[in-house]
Amino acid sequence: MILPDMLPYRSEGDFANARRLAETGLSLPLNPYLKKEEVEFIIEMILNFFCQVVNFAGIKS
Repeated sequence: MILPDMLPYRSEGDFANARRLAETGLSLPLNPYLKKEEVEFIIEMILNFFCQVVNFAGIKS
């Protein structure tokens, strides 16, 4: 984890769904000037990588 778990800023509540998403999601800080084709290529490469990892581990999707 790059950032430590931090207390909420000016908020009340648990926000369990947001915390679960933050712990399991993949966020890519993409350059806003990338072309649509470039973004789609990056997405495709990431999906291919994770499919290979799943196949290597013998996990059935």
